[in-house]
Amino acid sequence: MGKYSGSRNPINFAKRIVVKVGTSTLTYDNGKMNLGNIDRLCRSISDLMNRGKEVLLVSSGAIGVGIGYLDLKERPTTTREKQAIASVGQCELMNAYARAFPSILTAAARSSSQRTASQTSSQELTLQTPSRLCSRCV
Repeated sequence: MGKYSGSRNPINFAKRIVVKVGTSTLTYDNGKMNLGNIDRLCRSISDLMNRGKEVLLVSSGAIGVGIGYLDLKERPTTTREKQAIASVGQCELMNAYARAFPSILTAAARSSSQRTASQTSSQELTLQTPSRLCSRCV
């Protein structure tokens, strides 16, 4: 067990938690998406949200996922190539998160309808589906 355990763990006192994941968490060594890791990540985030924590997921790894999806043999070198491959990878990541989070988002939608308008507006962004977040340029 780590340095902290039980009620002494600083995460128990946090109101907002930022989770940052990258390519090594999201993909296997062969470049394909690690759906098991993504599912475990989403379950852990769901658990934290069920405990009343505000969780912000920061996900990089779009280029790595794009490389795996397009089955490329080497990493792109030019900015243009990186942007194009990242756009493919980002779509795949958003789809994976949307598939992994539906029960969380359904529960969040139910509970947000019970909040006041001011509470909902401040928390609404973190409870929306990834595709809606993309459409808001977040």
